[in-house]
Amino acid sequence: MSAGIIFSGMYSQQTRFGLKAGYTYSNFNSNIETANEKFEPKSGYYAGLSAEKRLSEKLAMQIEAMYANLGSQTTYENAGVTIKQINHLHRLVVPVSLKYNVTYELGVFAGGYLSSKISNNVKFKTSGDIGVTDEELKELEKEYKKYLDDNLKSTELGVQFGIDYRAFKSVYIEARYSLGLSNMIKNPTNDEKMTMSFLQAGIAYKF
Repeated sequence: MSAGIIFSGMYSQQTRFGLKAGYTYSNFNSNIETANEKFEPKSGYYAGLSAEKRLSEKLAMQIEAMYANLGSQTTYENAGVTIKQINHLHRLVVPVSLKYNVTYELGVFAGGYLSSKISNNVKFKTSGDIGVTDEELKELEKEYKKYLDDNLKSTELGVQFGIDYRAFKSVYIEARYSLGLSNMIKNPTNDEKMTMSFLQAGIAYKF
């Protein structure tokens, strides 16, 4: 047996790569909310890649790179008119975790993550007569998008923890909670603070 074949076998046993995708449920945590304007969770999705390096029989190091549709939404209601503002933060999320394999099927992990801006987007959903045209609404969406671009930082740091479960051979079910620690507001003037937290649940394939 050649050295190349031996090395290839060892490498495949020690490092596993994977694909993953699933659902996100995110929201802003902020001290700038008012009685008439509160942040509400929004749904989204994620997809990405992972690499898991085995350190021992029970321990492994895991690094991932995922696109995630995160953000929040706000609902305004007045005189029969409802306006829902949905803030889409398209992010590249890179978690680094230490994983402990409790059993052959079940693993738990915890670590930190870096989240970087890809782009921001704002959409309005309305019901009732809001008194503006579709073109005016699109211009308003552009203004709010610029507001997010100008006032939110491009990167944030946080912590995350979760579990994965081997459902069938190379197919895993995973869930995690991520909590942002850094203030997302670029230039706070009156101690304004905003962080982001999000849940993820999905399926991974490891090979």
